[in-house]
Amino acid sequence: MFDKLLVANRGEIACRIMRTAQRLGISCTAIYSDSDQTSMHVAQADEAFRVGSNAATDSYLNTEHIIDAVRRSGANAVLESFAFDDEIDFWKFERYKRYYLWKSISGRY
Repeated sequence: MFDKLLVANRGEIACRIMRTAQRLGISCTAIYSDSDQTSMHVAQADEAFRVGSNAATDSYLNTEHIIDAVRRSGANAVLESFAFDDEIDFWKFERYKRYYLWKSISGRY
């Protein structure tokens, strides 16, 4: 199993996921862009890491920044955002494959 989850999502979906995980004793890490740093999902997380500026291409779609946040957090599981399915294929990054990986909603993984 795992004990630390990085939620690569934001908003209400991230809050629900974190709330459930925390009830199960799983520590949660959020990621955020500059414009999201005071968002509810960031406040609810046990820790949070900035992944870039306001533009999605510089933050939530920047796989290198997300992988860096995973590494810095020590998370051993990642819940990938379903919103960016077409933009990011995390499986193509070899170093990412050692983590448990879930795709919210779609169940693709």
